[in-house]
Amino acid sequence: MKKIFFEPIKHSNHFIEINKRALKNIGYEPIQLSLKSIVSNLGKRTPIVLNWVEDQPYRKDIGKLKAFLITVKFLVLICISPLFSSKRVWIKHNFKPHNSAGNLLYYNIICAFLNFFKFEKVYLESYLGGESIIHPLYLTDEELSIKVNDVDSYLNTKSKSKKALFFGAVKKYKGLHTLLEDWPPEIELTIRGKCGDLEYASDLMQIIKRRKLNATWINGFVTDSELKSLLECSDFVILPHEDESMISSGTFYHAISYGCNILTKRSQFSLAKSELHSFVNVVDFSKLTPLYLQDIYIDRSRVVVGALANYSRTNLQSCWAKIID
Repeated sequence: MKKIFFEPIKHSNHFIEINKRALKNIGYEPIQLSLKSIVSNLGKRTPIVLNWVEDQPYRKDIGKLKAFLITVKFLVLICISPLFSSKRVWIKHNFKPHNSAGNLLYYNIICAFLNFFKFEKVYLESYLGGESIIHPLYLTDEELSIKVNDVDSYLNTKSKSKKALFFGAVKKYKGLHTLLEDWPPEIELTIRGKCGDLEYASDLMQIIKRRKLNATWINGFVTDSELKSLLECSDFVILPHEDESMISSGTFYHAISYGCNILTKRSQFSLAKSELHSFVNVVDFSKLTPLYLQDIYIDRSRVVVGALANYSRTNLQSCWAKIID
């Protein structure tokens, strides 16, 4: 099996493991990008794939010194990459780092080096044009096929009140505070995710109490099993992101993997997806009504069929084969 440098080799985001499996299925073994692995593979012209490198200096869990050292580390690796790699790929996940505030110096420098050393820029979504790769679903093709055929799991009653869910890390750029200011009190809303900003968390709870919303929020990390249960009993998942920093959304692909419809604010991403899928709705949250949600709802089985047709693991492997080979 051929080797391929894959950075990062481990991550809490399932995107990494799913893509590593896809690469293995087409004959490539992902290995860590480190000095030791570079030396041991010299002369083999091993391909290299980078994810999120330009975003790394803006992580919330690091200080200024570590941000600088991370930048230097990646600049060195980028500079020496022509010595050990024949194919260099840069997966671009975001328009800009989510946690950036003003100064994008490190981001701009890393991007400039990636371009100068001829890394092939591959976007995570096709709506931007150029070369792209699909974001994978969070269930395998086999698991999704079973869900499509499991009729009992996808029975829909038009009279049933529709349930909406927001999940994931609660950060200001995702726009939850704006959503809560607009959200109709008569529609049930479940919020699950951890907020590390105590002041922001307090602000969100005050909005819920002040507006007397039918909303519940458990401020804590959501396990995979808990999220699975939440998605299976929710009709809509909400994407209220305020800025245009994201090219793609893992929340979107996680939600449609379980047949959930999507409610979203207007963005390049949401407009592209709404043109492609009837289960994606670009809405004004303040104007939502229970009847409107019932009218636009698409059965879970149809959502899964659409998801599988466009974002299957088989399709993902085909994308990688075109990019790497």
